[in-house]
Amino acid sequence: MNRSFFAAGGSSRNALLLVAKLHRFGLSCLTVERLFDASTLNDILLNEVDIDRSNKELFFEYDNKYQVVPLAQIGKDQGIAIVVDSFATLGEIDTLIHQNQPNAQLEYRRQFTVILNHHWPQFVTLELSFGIINNNGNLLGVSLSTDAAHEPYIDLTTVPLVAPILTMLEVKEKEFLKRLHSQKDVPESIMSNMITAVNLDVPLEKRTNVMYQIERHTLQVAKAHGFQAIVTANTGSVTQQLTKYVFKYDENLVVQLNEYRDPSGDLIFSHADPNQTMTVSMKYIV
Repeated sequence: MNRSFFAAGGSSRNALLLVAKLHRFGLSCLTVERLFDASTLNDILLNEVDIDRSNKELFFEYDNKYQVVPLAQIGKDQGIAIVVDSFATLGEIDTLIHQNQPNAQLEYRRQFTVILNHHWPQFVTLELSFGIINNNGNLLGVSLSTDAAHEPYIDLTTVPLVAPILTMLEVKEKEFLKRLHSQKDVPESIMSNMITAVNLDVPLEKRTNVMYQIERHTLQVAKAHGFQAIVTANTGSVTQQLTKYVFKYDENLVVQLNEYRDPSGDLIFSHADPNQTMTVSMKYIV
């Protein structure tokens, strides 16, 4: 109790879960930011802040700390580098592919870069994608989205290392939407949030908040462009927790990675931890 959250073994992967659980026990003034900033966990319990937070949000808004800029105002090379570095280094499913082997990781980065280079102009043109910067103008993260009815075509034969992940995302998103169609009327206009990435230079204690701001603005973009829903596939635990506990997405499909079979019937992620999952989620825009 006399150590900070991170010194006590905490991480961005379990911070949201902890705050959500403590809210259920009445500690509704606690936010992820306070958890990260407190010098000791004891400080949080002894110095509760009396804040009018009747909606019991898990984050402060902190709008004045960040600015959203259109993708057209971001240098393509810098934006792509942030995405590739984030996924190749920290991606929980991406590391299952290259397994942190230097040559494999280098090739994975190259193939991922080829994909983004090819489709970047389309992301710019659609005006659904953006970057988030701090008050010093530093690019902290990127969000790439498209119309779900016109997702970009990728020749998977040219990117064999990335192909297993892209195939799984496509197959499971189609399965998810087909299941929804059989149960209810599915919105005709759906925005697909394809990629969210945070700059590796962002300090660990700030990464979750930056991710929150990106996800929050992505929903605002969907609403501003008249979409009736947003669909997203997440393989990272933090983004999965954001969709579930913070933004409360309405529909979810959970895929156990070590049990997933590709279209050929192969268990390509059999070496995944039993707790590793991929989720496909949809939120209706009102």
